[in-house]
Amino acid sequence: MKKIQFVSIITFLIYAFVNILSINTFPFVHSDETWLAGLSRTITEAGTFKITEPFFTLYPRQPHAIKSLFHTVQGIWISIWGYNITSVRSLSLLVALSTLACTYIYLSKKNADDTSSPRLIQYQIFKPAILDALPLVSTFVMALSVQFVYASHFGRQEAFLLLFLSLSYIVVDMKIVNQPLSVSTKWSFVAAIITGIAIGFHPNSFLIACVLGSMLLYDALLNRRLHPIFVYTITTGVISSIYIYISIVWNTSFIRDYNNFGDSLGATVDFLGKLQTFPPVHI
Repeated sequence: MKKIQFVSIITFLIYAFVNILSINTFPFVHSDETWLAGLSRTITEAGTFKITEPFFTLYPRQPHAIKSLFHTVQGIWISIWGYNITSVRSLSLLVALSTLACTYIYLSKKNADDTSSPRLIQYQIFKPAILDALPLVSTFVMALSVQFVYASHFGRQEAFLLLFLSLSYIVVDMKIVNQPLSVSTKWSFVAAIITGIAIGFHPNSFLIACVLGSMLLYDALLNRRLHPIFVYTITTGVISSIYIYISIVWNTSFIRDYNNFGDSLGATVDFLGKLQTFPPVHI
């Protein structure tokens, strides 16, 4: 086991070093990176979130609180390390490396629990050395995924969402599902807090809620209890409402303006209407 841990640390350091060397060259800079970094710097310099992108005037923009935590973190990072592509991307890489570390620790713990089970010992399907290496191999496969590399190099929110998803998944799997009611209820609140923090980074955090909701629904059906999923749903809903309330305080017509902006882009058109906008296909 100690040998595997040593190999894991060395592999992690090599992976981090290679990514540091290539962070400026792969992939090409995306327009979202400059957009987000520019807005983060603007918010930091102005000292207020009640501001939009001064470099974009094609459509009316509305300040809101949904991504406020991301811009706060990125703005502080830029103020320390400078406004450049290396600085912006290194934040995502640091977060992505943290996700890999959490994933490896989680898989190691699950692997240790599984390999000690009488059922697996009875069958002796794999040799102990192979079983010990599974967490490292699984984490390494994840690290080599091109989508993960993109997320870890882009100065956007994907790396943060993946970290929050990993942390909340670990919480639900190890502290809620099939755990005593008092323990699962307490940790449901923790999972909701993680999801709530994710909302402050990107609205796609609803995907985290979908994943955790399905896990909690499984727990509810399996153990015939509603407390964990109820606590998670209510707490997440309250936190979401706080973000919306802050956005309305900043702009009293926020909901109407945001809906009008969606109308201008065709976002509110029904499904059939969207299909009609597709260009004709000639065979």
